[in-house]
Amino acid sequence: MDESDGWWSKVFDDVRMPYNVDGFSVPNSTLVDEFDEEMVLPKKEIVDFSDVFTTDEIFESRDELLNWVRGIAMDHGFVVVIMRSDSGGIDRKIKLILGCERSGKYRPYKSELVRNVTGSRKCECPFRLRGRPLANGVGWKLNVVCGVHNHEVAESLEGHPYAGRLTVEEKSLLEDMTKNMVKPQSILLTLKDHNVHNVTTIKQIYNARTAFRKSERGPRTELQHLMNLMEHDNYLYWHRRAETSDVVRDIMWAHPDAVKLLNLFHIVLIIDTTYKTNKYRLPLLEIAVVTSIELTFSVAFAYLEHFGLMNAIQSVFPSSYNLLCQFHIAKNVKVKCKQLVAPSTLHQPVMDAWMSVIQSPTEVDFDDRFAQFEELCPPTFFDYVNKTWITPHKEKFVAAWIDRVMHLGNTTTNRVESAHARLKRLLQDSRGDICNCWDAMNNLIILQHTEIKASFQRSIMNLGHQFNNRLYVEKVHAHWRRLTFTDQISEAECAGVTLHLELNELERRFDEFNMDGKVAFKYKVRELAFPNTTSMCPPPEKVRKKGSTKGQSQTESSTKRDPSFFEYVDAMQSPNDSNSTRPSSSILHTKTQKRKKVMPMLDQFPTVMHDFIESVVDVARDGNCGYRAISALLGMGEESWPIIRQELYREICYWHHDYAQLFGDEQRC
Repeated sequence: MDESDGWWSKVFDDVRMPYNVDGFSVPNSTLVDEFDEEMVLPKKEIVDFSDVFTTDEIFESRDELLNWVRGIAMDHGFVVVIMRSDSGGIDRKIKLILGCERSGKYRPYKSELVRNVTGSRKCECPFRLRGRPLANGVGWKLNVVCGVHNHEVAESLEGHPYAGRLTVEEKSLLEDMTKNMVKPQSILLTLKDHNVHNVTTIKQIYNARTAFRKSERGPRTELQHLMNLMEHDNYLYWHRRAETSDVVRDIMWAHPDAVKLLNLFHIVLIIDTTYKTNKYRLPLLEIAVVTSIELTFSVAFAYLEHFGLMNAIQSVFPSSYNLLCQFHIAKNVKVKCKQLVAPSTLHQPVMDAWMSVIQSPTEVDFDDRFAQFEELCPPTFFDYVNKTWITPHKEKFVAAWIDRVMHLGNTTTNRVESAHARLKRLLQDSRGDICNCWDAMNNLIILQHTEIKASFQRSIMNLGHQFNNRLYVEKVHAHWRRLTFTDQISEAECAGVTLHLELNELERRFDEFNMDGKVAFKYKVRELAFPNTTSMCPPPEKVRKKGSTKGQSQTESSTKRDPSFFEYVDAMQSPNDSNSTRPSSSILHTKTQKRKKVMPMLDQFPTVMHDFIESVVDVARDGNCGYRAISALLGMGEESWPIIRQELYREICYWHHDYAQLFGDEQRC
């Protein structure tokens, strides 16, 4: 045995005897009980910190002792935790046993049939300290039971759970930033900016955010918490349930200040829907309004199960004038132009003629320009435009008709789509529940209202320069002269709205019911009086929140909309076409990623067949799977199937007689 062996033997002799601290036995099973010269010694460092923690200092309290020990330990690269503590009592002594975080032995859960944990930090480290109060009860004393570690100390404490715990101040900062929809990565960077010694990891940030949200909600269900939030901020809201269950069918809410603004700026309402905002995949309807200073604000949000927007507008606002978005109409016409008009050199002249038709200032100009448009277009394309847009809807988007009403220059839905984009930036992903969506919408409204108030004040304070041409303010429409958040409803009008008649009728009906009827009636009225006790529940989830399947698209949690049909068509245009606004290649390959399957028996097939098996494209089952398969295999993405269908239709129409002879029947082709 050489000198190094003697050094190892001496170290283990020092810690060979088991320690017993108030009934707590320090295990020595991992220590070498009997040294064998032929045994290969483990190559790990044995570190003794007895001198570091040996002190005669008297600590004023238990917490002061703990803070001192943990600070010293972290400075030397390890973490000290409380192994056992007792505050004393009848026939019990006050004690505090401290140890290394790697002390003890891993104990698997009894319910685990298959062990999922493949490793553990626990290595039965013998390091022990003991804190005890002085006999006179004033102060605490620290004793070193065993100062040896059977493992190397860490160079950095990142990844150590206890070392990365958040302080009270850090938790408060995290909660504030979570409320304001700050991303977890930004929260972590902010904490590290405030404290250069912070070793918190991103996983601990996620865990702290989740714990905070659960503590906010408490025992309430998702919709009970939503009702509580809206009641707290005095929101106006409406909801409907499914006919045969408590599942929410439609829900709509509006901020009280947004309703005040709507009473002032109610000339134009811009309505549009968006998708991919929540884990239930409910479409979101947003209503936006423009103020006198050309700023947009959101009036109301609604999650609706079914849409019948055109019919609903005619029913709810029978005297209003319904306009259609010129931008989207032009895009749809452009798609058909590229599909039905040949050669491609005619695309731009045809679209210029179409835009001239839309901007016709009078009906006479419209008739002349539409006649010129007909001469320029092939019959198939003209029939599409005439039957789809002009005949049924020209009064809703052609300038000759829509300029007869005051639309304040809003002939597209671009304003509300910009509001969609701002909302989705706050949402961050589409895996949140309705409460998360409400938080983002509430923050969006606060930002909008702050910007509007500041702009109102700037408009009031700024004094215009005087010119020779006098502007008669009284001639300006009232919409452009309103620079306030306060509506014009008087206190007398508010006092005139009461519930006396309705409450009396409710009491009368309640008295007429039998016992069962009274219970059911009281249950309904109770939900009106106490909305946070609602029994409504959200629809089933349609997005996986945890884990992922092989080949699962990474865009499932994204709030980014799917490409529109006209974007697919633009993407298919030749790059030499100067008129093409060619999008990035990602549009062409959206959803074209092959769904990678788990094939446990693939090795049972000959190797030469593997490529054919793995390259199978499993398209969506919606009745268009044939078109989807062709589109996917051509590299266009299965969502481009309408292009394949249209090309096939054009092919059959152009060679109709040849296909009739091929199939032997006119009806078969």
